[in-house]
Amino acid sequence: MELEEAHAIVAKLGLTWEKFINEYADTRWPGTRSVLLRHYLHGCLFLNQPEGSAIGLCSIHEFKPQCCRDWQAKLYKKECRQGLAKYWNLSVDETNHIAGSPEALKVFQAFLDSLT
Repeated sequence: MELEEAHAIVAKLGLTWEKFINEYADTRWPGTRSVLLRHYLHGCLFLNQPEGSAIGLCSIHEFKPQCCRDWQAKLYKKECRQGLAKYWNLSVDETNHIAGSPEALKVFQAFLDSLT
């Protein structure tokens, strides 16, 4: 994320810059104009997802950085395929379609319908 976005998060959360860098930033990132967030348990530190739940909520949604707003779920993405398998018992077949039992597909479709 851009430094301006990181500073906005710091201000909104009431953190010091040092605390943000020490607890949220990935120190392996050598950026001078941007910050890379650490990931925790294969996900963003700001994603609140109860254990075993397929649904996670962004705790900084109102002021999340542009890179997060631009991210889209796609079936070719490893993390999306892992989530389908772990939380929905579904997979992606060789034709790039979601595959699984009729019941699992029905439950997943009902979830997707509930989002609109």
